[in-house]
Amino acid sequence: MNRSPRSDTVQTGARRRRVLRRGLAALMLACAGCAAPPAVHLHTLMPAERPTPREGVTLDGHGPAIVLEAIGVPTQDDQPQWLIRLPDETLARLEQERWASPLSDELHQALLELLTLRFGAVETRSAAPDLPTWRIRVEITRFDSMPGVARLESAWSLTPRGAAASALRCRSYFSETAAAGMPALAEAHRRNVARLGTAIGEQLLALQRGESGHCPS
Repeated sequence: MNRSPRSDTVQTGARRRRVLRRGLAALMLACAGCAAPPAVHLHTLMPAERPTPREGVTLDGHGPAIVLEAIGVPTQDDQPQWLIRLPDETLARLEQERWASPLSDELHQALLELLTLRFGAVETRSAAPDLPTWRIRVEITRFDSMPGVARLESAWSLTPRGAAASALRCRSYFSETAAAGMPALAEAHRRNVARLGTAIGEQLLALQRGESGHCPS
């Protein structure tokens, strides 16, 4: 049986359309692979290991009762993406390097863990009712990430419950060098936060003992 030229043309067109569809599908899959965004790396200020109690501190629930207020952070730094200060003093936002939670939360969690586990402080929600309560306020004034260097500047105060004025108001500045790479820079930031928490914790214990506190040099 002879096929008409029209039939041959229809079949040829159908084959071409099938080939074209398969080619387009393969191209879309290839493009999807090429367009996959780079992996996002999450970092934290929480220490990798649980802080150990300072010498003479017992975690018996009778340490200084504290209220650690929300940590103030400069707006430009309180973002998920890292803000890097470059050698020419310009700033770059790194989309693939991020904090696991808002920076203010990371700082609050890290400081609270250090104060409770190393210095025996107790949050007021779990403190004995007869314990004096200290309000701790921390304001981060600079949180700099630079290639090879992490810097932390803050103003902080310790105020007894019911007092009109703070018992101690201090400013602290810490700088840590870091090896190459973002994980090393995150570790340098963790060391800075640990130094800040230690400065606060030492003065908290001193005031709790009735001594006059002093700002660490």
